[in-house]
Amino acid sequence: HFRDLSEMDGAAAVRVVRQDRLDILVNMDGYSNEGLRQDAVNALRHAPVQMGWFVYIGTTGSPAYDYIVADPVAAPDHLASHFSEKFLHLPVSFFPTNMAEHYPLPARLPPASGGAYPQDEEENDIPIPIPTRKQAGLPEDAFVFVSFNKAAKIDPAVFRTWLRILRRAPNSVLWLLHAPAEAAAALRAAAAASHLAHRVHFAPFLPTAEPNFVRLRTLADAALDTAVWGSHTTAADALWAGLPLVTCAGDCYAPSPRGRSAASTLPQAYGDTMGARVAASLLTYISPLLAEKLVTTSLADYEDAAVRLASDPAHYRSLRSELLARLPTSPVFQTGTYIRHFQDALFRVWERHVQELPPDHLFPPDPSPSSLQL
Repeated sequence: HFRDLSEMDGAAAVRVVRQDRLDILVNMDGYSNEGLRQDAVNALRHAPVQMGWFVYIGTTGSPAYDYIVADPVAAPDHLASHFSEKFLHLPVSFFPTNMAEHYPLPARLPPASGGAYPQDEEENDIPIPIPTRKQAGLPEDAFVFVSFNKAAKIDPAVFRTWLRILRRAPNSVLWLLHAPAEAAAALRAAAAASHLAHRVHFAPFLPTAEPNFVRLRTLADAALDTAVWGSHTTAADALWAGLPLVTCAGDCYAPSPRGRSAASTLPQAYGDTMGARVAASLLTYISPLLAEKLVTTSLADYEDAAVRLASDPAHYRSLRSELLARLPTSPVFQTGTYIRHFQDALFRVWERHVQELPPDHLFPPDPSPSSLQL
């Protein structure tokens, strides 16, 4: 049963929900996108159980929501006091993807050592032209770090960290998504101040996903996450493209015991948000080994992890091989697996309601991978 409420105003949506007598109402948008327009539906409590999920990754602070769908990596226990909702943990990453169904892996994956596919479209089952680094304005022999996050996610501390990575890995470049003129000018100025402007490149925005996957797979070597407001779909894109992704989960802006504090004047736990943990969640449920090497808890360690990817070919090949081997069967990219776990979680919520028990944190029978405790 499916109803599209996207074109309805709040009052019309309320009437439909009341008429349908729903048991569980899930709001995907929260305070983003269409969420504010539809929030009246939740505020009036027309369903006995209501929850947030997927798009708005954080607390609403509203008594209208009983649960937020999460997982133990994206929303660990110590964050619970910052949420008005109870955690409904899934045994897989809470962030669903449908890559396998809509963007199948090519017949031949790129080599673990990095570099492009052979220029043979039929052999590689890619129905569109394969770009070259020269066409993209990238150096042929450089190690290409990519971050296709929108410019609003790039805060000064993260960008300074990226510039330090370039300085410590002399053969590397940074490839960013095309940004609005003012943002691009600010990023170029910051890079120029560090004498690194020639190693920061901008890619044009592509309106469709498939060409973007192709250019990620063929032109980039590794991906860099943002912090506080981290990669979500962008992280899934990079991982599905076979790129090791370095991320920072936890309070990444806390003073570093090694003396490289990114922003020591910021309040404690400023950077420890569910929105910053999505990439860590994806990596953990793809491979605990990848999480161990690529999920960090400070910007200093994040910097070191990225530099090692660019400076240690054997280490890079090992992690890329692990990722490429896991992609075809990883539950992170299997929509059917996710649906089964999501349905089980909804049944657990409803069973508790039927027993007249108040909402409480609900955890899966099979806990998250034990290799990562953030």
